[in-house]
Amino acid sequence: MISRSRWYDGRDKQEGPRVEHVFLMVIQYWYKYLLFRFLICSPTESKEILHGLNGSFKSGELTAIMGPSGAGKSTLLNIMAGYVSSGVSGMVQVNGKSRSHNSESFRKLSCYIQQHDALRPWLTVTEAMTCATHLKLGFGIGMAEKRKLIEKILFMLGLEQKGNTPTMGLSGGQKKRLAIALEMISNPPILFLDEPTTGLDSSSCAQCISLLKRLAQDGRTIVCTIHTPSALLFEMFDQLYTVVQGHCFYQGPTKEMLPFLGDLGYHCPSYHNPADFSKLSDGEMLMEIAVGEYGADVGKVIKAALKKYYEISSRCIELDSTFDDNGKVVEII
Repeated sequence: MISRSRWYDGRDKQEGPRVEHVFLMVIQYWYKYLLFRFLICSPTESKEILHGLNGSFKSGELTAIMGPSGAGKSTLLNIMAGYVSSGVSGMVQVNGKSRSHNSESFRKLSCYIQQHDALRPWLTVTEAMTCATHLKLGFGIGMAEKRKLIEKILFMLGLEQKGNTPTMGLSGGQKKRLAIALEMISNPPILFLDEPTTGLDSSSCAQCISLLKRLAQDGRTIVCTIHTPSALLFEMFDQLYTVVQGHCFYQGPTKEMLPFLGDLGYHCPSYHNPADFSKLSDGEMLMEIAVGEYGADVGKVIKAALKKYYEISSRCIELDSTFDDNGKVVEII
């Protein structure tokens, strides 16, 4: 399915330089029984990190992948983006068609913005964008059209006043927006971002997530990992995918996360950050569920998530033997 993309940033209905409309492919991304296993110590030993994950991501939505440290967030994102293929099994589909785990064609439709930006500090913003347009668009497009595109993207990302500023002179938030701008040249319909708010202050974090929200509303599929979002950032996400011990703990609309946990007996007290309530990291209120403080409740929540969102009863039976009496993961088949 194809939809028409609008190069518009939504800032007080103010319009910047115009370019011709770009057609944007609508991406529906889906995976089933995704497992990841890698070798440790010797070629005969291996460890499984992701245990039969299921999920889907739709165009027009901004999705956060959350979970405690070591849960498998970045591993899942790397597999989804096609940057990890060895040791991966399961089914991945894009718009209803199967995708191999190292598909070159899929990489052309997507972009992956890593946690640490690889920007050239001595180039100005405009120079960096110009180099990227030559590499991504080739020389079949004239410089005049490329300049219009660069102006439009910089305006959309709030960098229109920074064109002559060296990259090394940008703030952390501006560098992150420039990293996104460089990828927006090819107008990818799907974006993956690993910890896009790392190292940013609260204001820059809000600007970054707000930008991703606007890009998603324009018809893109945007998925990012995030570790400790504030309550304000948490509410900006349309969908939430929580990973605990390599299992899916919750997938669905962000606003339905608290009712889901409430049905299982876990209620977020007033004046507490719901992101902390769902992230389940050590030392945080009710987050001990993920590290075994509440015994078998970890398996209980995982099985409830499977039943509610994937309707895979056979997998729930398998999980009964996966957790011991204390709720620890003992074996994954």
